[in-house]
Amino acid sequence: MAVVTSGPALADHGNGKGHAAPQRASDMAAFERDLDDVFAADGLTADQAAQRAAKASRVTRHERATADAAAADLTLARLSLWPILGGKAGYTRLSPLDSVVIPLGPGQAFVIPFLVDNYASNAQVSVNVSDYFLRDPPLIDSAQQALDASRLGEQASVEGVEQLARETYYEWVRAKLQLLVARRQLDQVHSTLEETRSLVDVQRASAADVLRVESQQAQAQQVINRLESAVISREEHLRLLIESDDAQSLTVGEDIRQNVTAAAMAEFDDLATRAGDQRVELKSISSSIRAKEAQKDATRATGFPRLSAFASLDFSDPSPRVFPESDTFKLTWMVGAQVSWVFNDALVASATDRRITAEADQLRADRTHLQQQVRLEVLDAYQAVSLAKTALQTSQQGIEAAEEGYRVRKNLFAAGRASVVEMVDIETELTRARIAVLDAQIDLRIAISRLAHAVGDAPAH
Repeated sequence: MAVVTSGPALADHGNGKGHAAPQRASDMAAFERDLDDVFAADGLTADQAAQRAAKASRVTRHERATADAAAADLTLARLSLWPILGGKAGYTRLSPLDSVVIPLGPGQAFVIPFLVDNYASNAQVSVNVSDYFLRDPPLIDSAQQALDASRLGEQASVEGVEQLARETYYEWVRAKLQLLVARRQLDQVHSTLEETRSLVDVQRASAADVLRVESQQAQAQQVINRLESAVISREEHLRLLIESDDAQSLTVGEDIRQNVTAAAMAEFDDLATRAGDQRVELKSISSSIRAKEAQKDATRATGFPRLSAFASLDFSDPSPRVFPESDTFKLTWMVGAQVSWVFNDALVASATDRRITAEADQLRADRTHLQQQVRLEVLDAYQAVSLAKTALQTSQQGIEAAEEGYRVRKNLFAAGRASVVEMVDIETELTRARIAVLDAQIDLRIAISRLAHAVGDAPAH
């Protein structure tokens, strides 16, 4: 939190400054009104930002397309269960040939004509019988597991983008509040500077006091310039996440002054165990491993002999099975079965099996590493929530002390027993205490959101 504090109190404690008391007394109320203006009832909330970011994210669109491709692969795998059906029909015109005449005796002959118009239609069906039991089930299972992994990957990307949007939103709110405080402090320093100059005229302050306050004014302006850049940067980041153009005004719709309820936390080991069971990234890798195992079974099946059955119908004019040719359509059929085996397929299946085994081992190593990372992530978030709760309690106690100090100093100022700079100091202290509470509220919201994401729960609000 960047704050500007005023310098040491001026030596003047005399009367003649009571005319500023009403203005000083109203400064804190003005600050509350400024805070009210930051939060709009119809503004953007963290959950809304998360939902819009998930819809707009190119990462989630990529993962969604990957899942669609995996769904298409599953459809292709299931089509392997269908018999192979085919058919064809055609017409052929042949060049004319003289008929062959075979004499059989006096006045008798056997004539073999050659027809020039040929019509043929054929339908086939074949079934890879062995594949139904050895290859197709693991192939379909592999495709299903790959689809599950893709969908879980899509869900993980959505949750990651949502978490990033929530944190970006809260940091944007924090920057806006910091800028509000900095501008208010600049106004305080400017007012102090004018009053100090008037005190110099009546010889109740020195030129050194003026220079000191002028230095504070310059520092306050530098802080504002830096915070204005921070607000612009964080708002632009948020706009890119939720795909909001510059023409759309972004206002804060979540009043972070309201206390957020943090559910009672379980023990760390219990949370880490839940994370191992619930995190979709781990589920996605586990599905990918199962897909590889099923793919291995399907690959091994290609090295075994393959049994297939087939049937065919032929409706032709002339029929190739009729001798001699006659100018009539004839329906014929055939059925059969065959066993085939290719030695090269067995070699390829063995090499492919080794490659898939290595890929599955890689995924297992990735899962182990991710499990460790998830445990550390849960630990960091767990500690952050505890620290944020403590910080909120401390800041709330601090604001009570600051408000009491402000009340006492305001009464002294109204009685002419406190200087202008002393009044600015106590106002700055109260402002710092109030913004510390707001900061603590933001930190607690971020910590709770991170813990929910780390464990794999829905965000708690």
